[in-house]
Amino acid sequence: MLGCKDDWPWKTKIGFFEPEENYFAEAAKALGLVRRNAQGAHWCRHPLAFLVEAADDICYSIIDIEDGYELGYLRFDEAKAILTTIAGDGCLSRSMDKPGQIAKLRAVAINNLVHECANVFLDNEAEILNATFGHEIIKISKYKQSIQQANDLALEKLYRSERNTKLEIAGTAMIEGLLGIFTGVVDELVDANFDAQKLGTKSKRLVRLMGNALGNAKNTYEALICATDLVSGMTDRFAAELFRTLTGIST
Repeated sequence: MLGCKDDWPWKTKIGFFEPEENYFAEAAKALGLVRRNAQGAHWCRHPLAFLVEAADDICYSIIDIEDGYELGYLRFDEAKAILTTIAGDGCLSRSMDKPGQIAKLRAVAINNLVHECANVFLDNEAEILNATFGHEIIKISKYKQSIQQANDLALEKLYRSERNTKLEIAGTAMIEGLLGIFTGVVDELVDANFDAQKLGTKSKRLVRLMGNALGNAKNTYEALICATDLVSGMTDRFAAELFRTLTGIST
């Protein structure tokens, strides 16, 4: 689903793949989404999408700060300072220990943000319903600067930490490896006109391992989408174990 002005940041946001276009068009019609043009598969966002986006922004921004403190990436004073700009400090008592203070500030901050985003939505309801609203709710709220500071702190101290950097590198190698294995089989299937019996022994085993993941794919694009869905649907632990097994790292 896209915004309705060419200069909006999500104007090229992809909401579905080509095989699902007809299903999405049917859903969009039923939901009354405004279509940007008669030819392209571009629709304006559903009003609830703005609230879901705001909910994501709230959760990720605030929970990241609490998690960062609990995991030792953030000092107590760093986490408290950020959360206090949204929650204030009137909710704290002298009897609270440091973890208790952070937990309380987190709860109050989320509550304040929920009410603020609801007010922003209602203040702009007419534009949102008319598909002429071109902003992210959280970014025009009175807490936008605090949220940006929280995001910047989390990016610097959490996501760019040495441990997380190593995990990201390992995760990327794992995903690339699995995609390489399964898309390689897809290439062989395409060359064999989707006749698995023409494949080599290893490739036949991989096709068997994929099970029903390939579905009724009839061309390269559909088969690659199926292979991608297979990998993206795996849990982290399952994907890691499968990658190690298929690459001979473990059995």
